Amino acid sequence: MPKGPQQHAYTTRGSISDTNAHSVGDSQREEGSITPKIAHSTVNNDVTIMNESFQLMRLSSCSKAAPLSGEGEDDAEKTAHPSQKSSGSAPIIPKKEPLPTQQPPGVRPSTSADSATYSRQRQAVFKECISTNVTFAATWYTHPQAPKFLICPYCYETHILNSRFAAQFHGLFHDDGEARACRFSSSRIKESLWKLAISSGSLNDVVKYMALRPSIPNCVGQAGAKGNAGIQWYRTRKNDIPAIVVCQACYEDHILSYPAFGEEHFEPSTIQHPADQTWSCDIAVPYISREYAVRAATNNWGSFVESVPVRMSMQPCPGEKSVYPDGKGKKWFTPTNGPQGLLICLACYCDYILLTGQDAKWRDAGDNLVNLFGVSVFCCFGAQFNLRALAARTLDTNDHTLFWRGIDIVAREPTCKSRMQGATWYTLKSSPDGFEICKACYVTIAESMGVSHHFVPKAGVPANGSITCNFNPVIARFGLYMKHFLELVYTQDPTSLEKFIKVYAFMPPCRRDTGLENASWFGWNECTICPECYHEFIRGTALADAMAPQSVQVKGAVMCEMYSPRMRQLYLAAGATDPPDPKPLLEYSKQRRAVWAETMPRARQILSNIKIKMLQQDMAMNNSMFYTWSGNLFQNTLPLEQTYNNAAVGPGYYNHMQIKGAEYGRQATAIGSEITGSPAYVADELERRWRAVE
Repeated sequence: MPKGPQQHAYTTRGSISDTNAHSVGDSQREEGSITPKIAHSTVNNDVTIMNESFQLMRLSSCSKAAPLSGEGEDDAEKTAHPSQKSSGSAPIIPKKEPLPTQQPPGVRPSTSADSATYSRQRQAVFKECISTNVTFAATWYTHPQAPKFLICPYCYETHILNSRFAAQFHGLFHDDGEARACRFSSSRIKESLWKLAISSGSLNDVVKYMALRPSIPNCVGQAGAKGNAGIQWYRTRKNDIPAIVVCQACYEDHILSYPAFGEEHFEPSTIQHPADQTWSCDIAVPYISREYAVRAATNNWGSFVESVPVRMSMQPCPGEKSVYPDGKGKKWFTPTNGPQGLLICLACYCDYILLTGQDAKWRDAGDNLVNLFGVSVFCCFGAQFNLRALAARTLDTNDHTLFWRGIDIVAREPTCKSRMQGATWYTLKSSPDGFEICKACYVTIAESMGVSHHFVPKAGVPANGSITCNFNPVIARFGLYMKHFLELVYTQDPTSLEKFIKVYAFMPPCRRDTGLENASWFGWNECTICPECYHEFIRGTALADAMAPQSVQVKGAVMCEMYSPRMRQLYLAAGATDPPDPKPLLEYSKQRRAVWAETMPRARQILSNIKIKMLQQDMAMNNSMFYTWSGNLFQNTLPLEQTYNNAAVGPGYYNHMQIKGAEYGRQATAIGSEITGSPAYVADELERRWRAVE
C-alpha cells in the first residue's frame, strides 16, 4: 500500500470473507489521535532485527491457506550475556579487503577441522527448502539457460532428481561465503509451472521464468521501498481495489501462480511512484496472500475485492507497545477454550488465524475489556517474539497440535524477557558456556523449527538466577544468533552455532561512539579498540603485534575508535607502509576525540531531555484519549443538553471528563512544540559536526 500524504483508508463494510466465523466489518476505521504526536526521528533496532529474523526464518509471509471447507491450516538497549555488562547494538562491520597476513572472507584454510566441516555440509540431508540467504557451504543446482536461478539440494532432490529433467540441471559445491537462496520455492514454480512441465514434458516455460526472475528485485515486504528503488508495481484492473499495490517479484511469484486469473485482474501500474514516498507490497501481508490463493483457486474475484480492502484499512498490530484496549477500531480475540488472558489484535487474527481452519477455536474477546484487563493490554503475537514465530511457522507447517501445545506452555511459563527468574532452561547437547534458551522459546521456536532434538535441559541453573534467553530480541547480536540457528535448521548440524557461541557469548558488542565500562581493550592510548573490532578486523594484521595494550582491563568508560570505516581505512594505510607506521592514524584519532568531546556529550544531554518530554507527551496523549473517551461514553449513556465553557480549552463540553481530555490534549500539543524547537536544532548541528569526522 502506498504510504504518503495521499493515502486514504477504506470504509468498506462487511466481513473479511464469506467463510469467516467473526464479522470484522466494524473494525476498519482507525482511532483518531487527540493531537498529532511530534517526535525526534528515531529507529527501533529491536523491531528491525526481529523483522529481519522473521524473514530469515521464512516467517514474514505465507501463501498457504486452508480449504474453504475449513479443514486443516526507542532504540532499546541490547543486553549481553548476564555475566557481561549491558551494552548497545552490535555495529555494522564494513566489508574490508584482506591484508596479506589475513585470510580472505571467501577462502577457507585447508585444515582437517575445516575439511570435516565441508564433509558434513556435502553429506547434509536438508529437511526443507533454503528459501532465504545463507552463507554456509552447500551444493547449488542450476540450469544452463538460467545460471543465476539457484536451486537448493532439498528442492532438487524433492522435485527434480526423479523427474525426466534431472539431467538438464547441474550441481556445484560452493564454500566461498557468498549469500545464496533457493528460488524454486515460489508458488509460481511449485503450483503452476513445474506441474505443467511434468504433464507436458516441456521445460520451456520453467526455463523462461528461471531466466527472468533473478533480474527482478526481491520483495522487501511490509517495510516498503522508496520510489527510487527501481521496483515495478502492479495494480488491479478497472481500479477494483484502488489502494492495493503488488511488486513485480510477487506478481511473478504469486499472482501468476494462477496465470489466467492474475492476468485478467492485474496490470502494470500507470501511477508514478514518487521518489520520497514509501510503497509496500500488499501481497506481503499474510492474510492477503492466503486470500488471493483461495479466491484464485475458485475464480472468485468478487470475494477478493470485498475482503482485501477491509484488511488493508485495519490498524496495524501495536507490536511491543501496550495500548488502551477499548475504543473504535479496536477488536481483540482470545482462544475459545483458553488459556485465559491471551489476547491478539484484529490484524494478527486475520494474518495468522483466518483461512487456516482454526478460526472456530478463537472468539471475539468482547467490549469493555478495561474491566477485565485494565487500561493497558498488548497483542501476544506482536509483543512476544516466540509466539509470533510460532504463529508464522504454523502457517508454513499446518502443525496446529504443536501450535496449541506452544500456546499452553507459554501461558504457564514465565514470559521470555530480559533477566528472567524461575524459568526452565535448555541448551545445546554440547552445553556451551553462555548459551541458554527458556522453555517457552524451546517449545515455540526450537520444536516448531524441527531442531528440538539438538537441545537438552540445562542443569545447574540457580532457581533465583537472573538470565536472559538467547532467543529474546534484547540479547546482544540477536540477529546473528538467528542466522546461525537458521543454519542449524537447514543442515541439522549445530557446529556453526556452537562455534559462534564459543567466540561471542562473553564478548561485549562494540558500542561505537558510546563508552564501554570495565572491559578489555586493545590498541594504543590514543586509539583504543574494543575486543569485537580487534577480533573481526585487527587480529592477524601487520600492526596487531605492535600495539602496546593487549587486552588490558580498564575500569572507566572507553570509546572504541575502530568501528569507523574512515579509521579502518587509515589503519589499513598505516599497515601498508614499509615499515608499518601508526603515527598518522594516532594523530587523526586524537583530533577525532577532540571533536567528539566538543559535540556529543552536549548533544546527548539535549536528546535525553527531548526523550523525557516525549514520555511526558505520551502520557498526556494517553490521558487525553482516556478522559475524552470516558466523557463521550458518559454523554452517550446519559445525554445532557447543557454544555460547559473552560477558559483554557473553550466551550462545547458536556462534562468534566471531556474538559479534562481537552486539557491533556492541549498539554500534549504544547510539549510537542517544545520538542521541535531550538534544542532539537542545536542537537542536530552538534551531531552533524561529529559525523563529519567520525
